[in-house]
Amino acid sequence: MNQPHATTDTPIPVKRFADWAQLLPAIEPTTARLSRLLCDARLEARLAQQFGVTDWRVGQEVPTSWQTSGWIDVQRGRAIASFGVELAFYPALASAAAEPDASSDAGLAASLRHAVAAILLEPLFDVLGKLGLDDVKVTGLRCAGPARDGLTLRFVRDGRRFECALGPVDLAWLEPLEAHLATQRVPYARCVSEIGVPAWLCVGEKVLNVGALNQLRPGDVIVRGARAALRSLLATPQRADDAELFWGVPGARQLSTRVTLEGNRLVINTDPQMTHDLSRADAALSGTDTQGATSIDELDLPVRFEIETVTLPLVQLSALRAGYVLELPGTLHDARVRLVSYGQVIGTGELVTVGEHLGVRIVQMSNGHDPV
Repeated sequence: MNQPHATTDTPIPVKRFADWAQLLPAIEPTTARLSRLLCDARLEARLAQQFGVTDWRVGQEVPTSWQTSGWIDVQRGRAIASFGVELAFYPALASAAAEPDASSDAGLAASLRHAVAAILLEPLFDVLGKLGLDDVKVTGLRCAGPARDGLTLRFVRDGRRFECALGPVDLAWLEPLEAHLATQRVPYARCVSEIGVPAWLCVGEKVLNVGALNQLRPGDVIVRGARAALRSLLATPQRADDAELFWGVPGARQLSTRVTLEGNRLVINTDPQMTHDLSRADAALSGTDTQGATSIDELDLPVRFEIETVTLPLVQLSALRAGYVLELPGTLHDARVRLVSYGQVIGTGELVTVGEHLGVRIVQMSNGHDPV
Protein backbone atom coordinates (compact mmCIF):
# COMPACT_ATOMS: atom_id res chain seq x y z
CA MET A 1 0.00 0.00 0.00
CA ASN A 2 1.37 3.34 -0.98
CA GLN A 3 2.02 5.68 1.94
CA PRO A 4 1.27 9.40 1.60
CA HIS A 5 4.30 11.60 1.34
CA ALA A 6 5.24 13.18 4.64
CA THR A 7 5.16 16.93 4.76
CA THR A 8 7.62 19.03 6.67
CA ASP A 9 8.15 22.70 7.23
CA THR A 10 11.92 22.28 7.42
CA PRO A 11 13.42 24.37 4.63
CA ILE A 12 15.62 22.57 2.11
CA PRO A 13 19.04 24.20 1.89
CA VAL A 14 19.81 25.71 -1.50
CA LYS A 15 23.37 26.41 -2.52
CA ARG A 16 24.71 28.19 -5.55
CA PHE A 17 26.42 26.03 -8.14
CA ALA A 18 29.46 28.29 -7.82
CA ASP A 19 29.86 27.10 -4.21
CA TRP A 20 30.44 23.56 -5.46
CA ALA A 21 32.71 24.49 -8.35
CA GLN A 22 35.88 23.64 -6.44
CA LEU A 23 34.65 20.06 -6.01
CA LEU A 24 34.39 19.46 -9.75
CA PRO A 25 37.35 18.15 -11.75
CA ALA A 26 39.18 21.02 -13.41
CA ILE A 27 40.60 20.69 -16.92
CA GLU A 28 43.14 23.20 -18.12
CA PRO A 29 42.23 24.98 -21.38
CA THR A 30 45.44 23.76 -22.99
CA THR A 31 44.67 20.17 -21.99
CA ALA A 32 41.15 20.48 -23.40
CA ARG A 33 42.51 21.85 -26.66
CA LEU A 34 45.11 19.09 -26.85
CA SER A 35 42.43 16.48 -26.18
CA ARG A 36 40.27 17.82 -29.03
CA LEU A 37 43.27 17.68 -31.34
CA LEU A 38 44.30 14.13 -30.44
CA CYS A 39 40.72 12.85 -30.64
CA ASP A 40 40.18 14.40 -34.07
CA ALA A 41 39.24 11.68 -36.56
CA ARG A 42 41.37 13.39 -39.19
CA LEU A 43 44.50 12.85 -37.12
CA GLU A 44 43.70 9.18 -36.61
CA ALA A 45 43.03 8.75 -40.35
CA ARG A 46 46.29 10.50 -41.27
CA LEU A 47 48.36 8.42 -38.84
CA ALA A 48 46.79 5.21 -40.11
CA GLN A 49 47.18 6.06 -43.78
CA GLN A 50 50.70 7.47 -43.80
CA PHE A 51 52.39 5.83 -40.82
CA GLY A 52 50.50 2.56 -40.31
CA VAL A 53 49.29 3.51 -36.83
CA THR A 54 46.26 1.52 -35.63
CA ASP A 55 44.19 1.22 -32.45
CA TRP A 56 44.73 4.91 -31.66
CA ARG A 57 43.39 5.66 -28.18
CA VAL A 58 43.43 8.77 -26.02
CA GLY A 59 42.67 8.55 -22.30
CA GLN A 60 43.03 10.47 -19.06
CA GLU A 61 43.90 7.62 -16.73
CA VAL A 62 47.35 7.55 -15.15
CA PRO A 63 49.44 4.50 -16.14
CA THR A 64 49.57 2.40 -12.98
CA SER A 65 51.60 -0.53 -14.29
CA TRP A 66 54.75 1.48 -14.97
CA GLN A 67 57.70 0.60 -12.76
CA THR A 68 60.15 3.29 -13.88
CA SER A 69 58.83 6.39 -15.61
CA GLY A 70 61.16 8.37 -17.82
CA TRP A 71 60.29 11.90 -18.91
CA ILE A 72 61.65 13.56 -22.03
CA ASP A 73 61.51 17.32 -22.56
CA VAL A 74 61.53 18.45 -26.18
CA GLN A 75 61.69 21.95 -27.59
CA ARG A 76 60.73 23.54 -30.90
CA GLY A 77 61.71 27.17 -31.08
CA ARG A 78 60.68 28.49 -27.69
CA ALA A 79 57.83 26.01 -27.25
CA ILE A 80 58.40 23.19 -24.78
CA ALA A 81 56.58 19.88 -24.36
CA SER A 82 57.20 16.79 -22.28
CA PHE A 83 56.09 13.18 -22.42
CA GLY A 84 56.73 10.08 -20.35
CA VAL A 85 57.35 6.42 -21.17
CA GLU A 86 57.97 3.19 -19.28
CA LEU A 87 61.77 2.91 -19.34
CA ALA A 88 61.61 -0.85 -18.83
CA PHE A 89 60.54 -1.13 -22.47
CA TYR A 90 63.42 1.06 -23.70
CA PRO A 91 66.73 -0.09 -22.11
CA ALA A 92 68.87 2.26 -24.22
CA LEU A 93 66.75 5.22 -23.20
CA ALA A 94 66.88 4.06 -19.58
CA SER A 95 70.69 4.09 -19.71
CA ALA A 96 70.68 7.63 -21.08
CA ALA A 97 68.26 8.72 -18.36
CA ALA A 98 70.50 7.41 -15.57
CA GLU A 99 72.06 10.14 -13.45
CA PRO A 100 75.82 10.61 -14.04
CA ASP A 101 78.26 10.13 -11.18
CA ALA A 102 79.46 13.11 -9.20
CA SER A 103 82.97 13.06 -10.72
CA SER A 104 81.81 13.83 -14.27
CA ASP A 105 81.07 17.23 -15.79
CA ALA A 106 77.33 17.74 -15.27
CA GLY A 107 76.86 20.02 -18.29
CA LEU A 108 78.78 17.75 -20.65
CA ALA A 109 77.01 14.66 -19.33
CA ALA A 110 73.60 16.24 -19.87
CA SER A 111 74.49 17.22 -23.44
CA LEU A 112 75.65 13.69 -24.21
CA ARG A 113 72.51 12.18 -22.69
CA HIS A 114 70.32 14.52 -24.73
CA ALA A 115 72.22 13.66 -27.91
CA VAL A 116 71.77 9.94 -27.29
CA ALA A 117 68.06 10.44 -26.60
CA ALA A 118 67.71 12.45 -29.82
CA ILE A 119 69.24 9.58 -31.80
CA LEU A 120 66.89 7.07 -30.17
CA LEU A 121 63.88 9.32 -30.82
CA GLU A 122 64.77 10.03 -34.45
CA PRO A 123 61.81 7.94 -35.81
CA LEU A 124 59.43 10.00 -33.68
CA PHE A 125 60.95 13.27 -34.84
CA ASP A 126 60.60 12.17 -38.49
CA VAL A 127 56.87 11.61 -37.97
CA LEU A 128 56.48 14.97 -36.23
CA GLY A 129 58.29 16.67 -39.10
CA LYS A 130 55.85 15.22 -41.64
CA LEU A 131 52.99 16.53 -39.50
CA GLY A 132 54.39 20.08 -39.55
CA LEU A 133 56.45 19.93 -36.35
CA ASP A 134 60.07 20.10 -37.49
CA ASP A 135 63.35 21.17 -35.85
CA VAL A 136 62.62 19.34 -32.60
CA LYS A 137 65.43 18.84 -30.11
CA VAL A 138 65.75 17.12 -26.74
CA THR A 139 66.31 19.48 -23.80
CA GLY A 140 65.67 17.21 -20.83
CA LEU A 141 65.76 13.56 -19.78
CA ARG A 142 65.00 12.39 -16.27
CA CYS A 143 63.47 9.63 -14.18
CA ALA A 144 60.33 10.69 -12.35
CA GLY A 145 56.96 9.37 -11.25
CA PRO A 146 53.88 9.48 -13.49
CA ALA A 147 52.00 12.75 -13.79
CA ARG A 148 48.83 13.03 -11.73
CA ASP A 149 46.89 14.55 -14.58
CA GLY A 150 47.28 14.76 -18.31
CA LEU A 151 46.55 12.57 -21.29
CA THR A 152 47.69 9.07 -22.16
CA LEU A 153 48.27 7.83 -25.71
CA ARG A 154 48.08 4.19 -26.77
CA PHE A 155 48.55 2.89 -30.30
CA VAL A 156 49.94 0.02 -32.36
CA ARG A 157 52.53 0.30 -35.11
CA ASP A 158 54.30 -2.53 -36.94
CA GLY A 159 52.65 -5.01 -34.60
CA ARG A 160 54.10 -3.35 -31.50
CA ARG A 161 52.01 -1.59 -28.87
CA PHE A 162 53.15 1.80 -27.57
CA GLU A 163 52.03 3.81 -24.56
CA CYS A 164 53.09 7.26 -23.40
CA ALA A 165 51.87 9.94 -21.03
CA LEU A 166 51.74 13.59 -22.00
CA GLY A 167 52.94 16.31 -19.67
CA PRO A 168 52.77 20.09 -20.15
CA VAL A 169 52.54 21.13 -23.80
CA ASP A 170 52.87 24.74 -24.97
CA LEU A 171 50.27 26.07 -27.38
CA ALA A 172 52.92 26.66 -30.03
CA TRP A 173 53.08 22.88 -30.45
CA LEU A 174 49.37 22.64 -31.17
CA GLU A 175 48.94 25.45 -33.68
CA PRO A 176 51.05 23.94 -36.52
CA LEU A 177 49.40 20.56 -36.07
CA GLU A 178 45.92 22.12 -36.08
CA ALA A 179 46.76 24.03 -39.25
CA HIS A 180 48.04 20.82 -40.83
CA LEU A 181 44.86 18.91 -39.96
CA ALA A 182 42.68 21.73 -41.27
CA THR A 183 43.70 20.68 -44.78
CA GLN A 184 42.77 17.04 -44.17
CA ARG A 185 39.38 15.54 -44.89
CA VAL A 186 38.04 12.32 -43.38
CA PRO A 187 36.87 10.07 -46.25
CA TYR A 188 33.24 11.12 -46.47
CA ALA A 189 32.07 7.98 -48.23
CA ARG A 190 33.54 5.74 -45.55
CA CYS A 191 31.84 7.62 -42.72
CA VAL A 192 28.47 7.84 -44.43
CA SER A 193 28.53 4.20 -45.53
CA GLU A 194 28.60 3.08 -41.89
CA ILE A 195 25.35 4.87 -40.96
CA GLY A 196 22.68 2.33 -40.05
CA VAL A 197 19.19 2.78 -41.50
CA PRO A 198 16.24 0.76 -40.11
CA ALA A 199 13.92 -1.02 -42.52
CA TRP A 200 10.18 -0.87 -41.90
CA LEU A 201 7.58 -3.37 -43.06
CA CYS A 202 4.34 -1.57 -43.90
CA VAL A 203 1.44 -3.77 -42.77
CA GLY A 204 -1.39 -1.36 -43.50
CA GLU A 205 -2.81 2.13 -43.57
CA LYS A 206 -6.04 3.60 -42.27
CA VAL A 207 -7.58 7.07 -42.15
CA LEU A 208 -8.71 8.14 -38.66
CA ASN A 209 -9.90 11.51 -37.45
CA VAL A 210 -8.18 13.40 -34.65
CA GLY A 211 -11.04 12.78 -32.24
CA ALA A 212 -10.82 9.02 -32.67
CA LEU A 213 -7.04 9.08 -32.19
CA ASN A 214 -7.37 11.08 -28.98
CA GLN A 215 -9.76 8.50 -27.57
CA LEU A 216 -7.48 5.51 -28.20
CA ARG A 217 -6.24 3.82 -25.04
CA PRO A 218 -4.10 0.71 -24.37
CA GLY A 219 -6.16 -2.37 -25.18
CA ASP A 220 -8.26 -0.73 -27.90
CA VAL A 221 -8.22 -2.52 -31.25
CA ILE A 222 -8.16 -0.83 -34.64
CA VAL A 223 -10.01 -3.25 -36.90
CA ARG A 224 -8.82 -3.66 -40.47
CA GLY A 225 -5.73 -1.66 -39.64
CA ALA A 226 -3.60 -4.18 -41.50
CA ARG A 227 -4.14 -5.62 -44.94
CA ALA A 228 -5.96 -8.96 -45.01
CA ALA A 229 -3.32 -10.28 -47.39
CA LEU A 230 -0.84 -10.12 -44.50
CA ARG A 231 -2.92 -12.29 -42.17
CA SER A 232 -0.34 -15.03 -42.68
CA LEU A 233 2.05 -12.91 -40.59
CA LEU A 234 0.43 -14.53 -37.55
CA ALA A 235 0.63 -18.04 -38.96
CA THR A 236 3.28 -20.63 -38.19
CA PRO A 237 5.53 -20.58 -40.10
CA GLN A 238 5.17 -16.91 -40.93
CA ARG A 239 4.77 -16.07 -44.57
CA ALA A 240 3.72 -12.98 -46.51
CA ASP A 241 3.85 -13.03 -50.28
CA ASP A 242 3.28 -9.35 -50.95
CA ALA A 243 4.68 -6.93 -48.41
CA GLU A 244 6.29 -3.51 -48.73
CA LEU A 245 9.66 -2.84 -47.15
CA PHE A 246 10.94 0.71 -47.07
CA TRP A 247 13.67 2.92 -45.68
CA GLY A 248 12.99 6.57 -44.96
CA VAL A 249 10.22 8.83 -43.67
CA PRO A 250 6.69 8.77 -45.11
CA GLY A 251 6.00 11.95 -47.05
CA ALA A 252 9.69 12.33 -47.95
CA ARG A 253 12.07 10.40 -50.15
CA GLN A 254 11.98 6.67 -49.49
CA LEU A 255 13.74 3.59 -50.74
CA SER A 256 11.12 0.86 -51.14
CA THR A 257 10.84 -2.66 -52.47
CA ARG A 258 8.44 -5.61 -52.48
CA VAL A 259 9.41 -8.58 -50.33
CA THR A 260 8.33 -12.09 -49.42
CA LEU A 261 8.47 -13.06 -45.75
CA GLU A 262 9.43 -16.63 -44.96
CA GLY A 263 9.88 -17.21 -41.24
CA ASN A 264 12.75 -14.98 -40.17
CA ARG A 265 13.93 -14.27 -43.72
CA LEU A 266 12.95 -11.49 -46.08
CA VAL A 267 13.43 -12.18 -49.78
CA ILE A 268 13.58 -9.05 -51.94
CA ASN A 269 11.41 -9.47 -55.04
CA THR A 270 12.13 -6.19 -56.86
CA ASP A 271 15.11 -3.88 -57.12
CA PRO A 272 14.73 -1.10 -54.53
CA GLN A 273 13.49 2.17 -56.01
CA MET A 274 13.75 5.70 -54.68
CA THR A 275 10.31 7.28 -54.46
CA HIS A 276 8.91 10.59 -53.28
CA ASP A 277 5.23 10.24 -52.49
CA LEU A 278 3.68 13.71 -52.24
CA SER A 279 0.06 12.61 -52.43
CA ARG A 280 -0.59 13.21 -48.74
CA ALA A 281 1.24 16.52 -48.68
CA ASP A 282 -0.61 17.69 -51.78
CA ALA A 283 -3.92 16.74 -50.21
CA ALA A 284 -3.11 18.65 -47.05
CA LEU A 285 -2.05 21.75 -48.99
CA SER A 286 -5.13 21.67 -51.20
CA GLY A 287 -7.46 21.32 -48.23
CA THR A 288 -9.18 18.14 -49.46
CA ASP A 289 -8.67 16.47 -46.08
CA THR A 290 -10.46 19.32 -44.31
CA GLN A 291 -13.57 19.49 -46.46
CA GLY A 292 -16.67 19.10 -44.31
CA ALA A 293 -14.70 19.30 -41.05
CA THR A 294 -16.24 21.68 -38.52
CA SER A 295 -13.62 21.16 -35.78
CA ILE A 296 -10.10 19.87 -35.34
CA ASP A 297 -11.45 16.58 -33.95
CA GLU A 298 -13.07 15.88 -37.32
CA LEU A 299 -9.87 16.28 -39.33
CA ASP A 300 -8.79 13.05 -40.99
CA LEU A 301 -5.20 11.85 -40.61
CA PRO A 302 -3.60 9.00 -42.58
CA VAL A 303 -2.12 6.48 -40.14
CA ARG A 304 0.41 3.91 -41.31
CA PHE A 305 1.12 0.71 -39.37
CA GLU A 306 4.78 -0.29 -39.57
CA ILE A 307 7.04 -2.97 -38.09
CA GLU A 308 10.80 -2.49 -37.72
CA THR A 309 12.67 -5.43 -39.20
CA VAL A 310 16.43 -5.04 -39.62
CA THR A 311 18.93 -2.17 -39.65
CA LEU A 312 21.40 -2.07 -42.53
CA PRO A 313 24.43 0.18 -43.10
CA LEU A 314 24.16 2.41 -46.15
CA VAL A 315 26.93 0.54 -47.95
CA GLN A 316 24.87 -2.66 -47.78
CA LEU A 317 21.63 -0.85 -48.49
CA SER A 318 23.01 0.50 -51.75
CA ALA A 319 23.87 -3.06 -52.85
CA LEU A 320 20.38 -4.56 -52.43
CA ARG A 321 18.92 -6.19 -55.54
CA ALA A 322 16.07 -8.57 -56.34
CA GLY A 323 16.79 -11.99 -54.85
CA TYR A 324 18.73 -10.58 -51.88
CA VAL A 325 17.85 -12.38 -48.63
CA LEU A 326 17.79 -10.51 -45.33
CA GLU A 327 18.04 -12.43 -42.08
CA LEU A 328 15.79 -11.00 -39.35
CA PRO A 329 16.95 -11.08 -35.72
CA GLY A 330 13.67 -12.82 -34.82
CA THR A 331 10.15 -13.49 -36.00
CA LEU A 332 7.42 -10.87 -36.24
CA HIS A 333 4.92 -12.59 -33.93
CA ASP A 334 5.75 -10.33 -31.00
CA ALA A 335 7.02 -7.37 -33.00
CA ARG A 336 5.81 -3.93 -32.02
CA VAL A 337 3.77 -2.03 -34.58
CA ARG A 338 4.27 1.72 -34.67
CA LEU A 339 1.49 4.09 -35.68
CA VAL A 340 2.84 6.86 -37.89
CA SER A 341 1.08 9.92 -39.28
CA TYR A 342 2.92 12.40 -41.50
CA GLY A 343 6.25 11.02 -40.31
CA GLN A 344 5.42 11.32 -36.60
CA VAL A 345 5.12 8.26 -34.36
CA ILE A 346 1.87 8.63 -32.41
CA GLY A 347 1.66 5.22 -30.76
CA THR A 348 2.63 1.56 -30.67
CA GLY A 349 0.62 -1.63 -30.90
CA GLU A 350 0.64 -5.31 -31.78
CA LEU A 351 -0.96 -7.41 -34.50
CA VAL A 352 -4.11 -9.32 -33.53
CA THR A 353 -6.89 -11.15 -35.34
CA VAL A 354 -10.52 -10.09 -35.01
CA GLY A 355 -12.55 -12.82 -36.64
CA GLU A 356 -11.40 -12.93 -40.23
CA HIS A 357 -9.78 -9.54 -40.04
CA LEU A 358 -6.28 -8.46 -39.05
CA GLY A 359 -6.14 -5.57 -36.60
CA VAL A 360 -3.80 -3.62 -34.36
CA ARG A 361 -4.22 -3.59 -30.58
CA ILE A 362 -2.95 -0.41 -28.94
CA VAL A 363 -0.12 -0.84 -26.45
CA GLN A 364 0.70 2.82 -25.87
CA MET A 365 -0.26 6.17 -27.32
CA SER A 366 2.42 8.83 -27.28
CA ASN A 367 -0.07 11.64 -26.74
CA GLY A 368 -0.49 10.64 -23.07
CA HIS A 369 -2.77 13.18 -21.42
CA ASP A 370 -2.39 15.71 -24.21
CA PRO A 371 -4.33 15.70 -27.48
CA VAL A 372 -2.69 14.47 -30.69
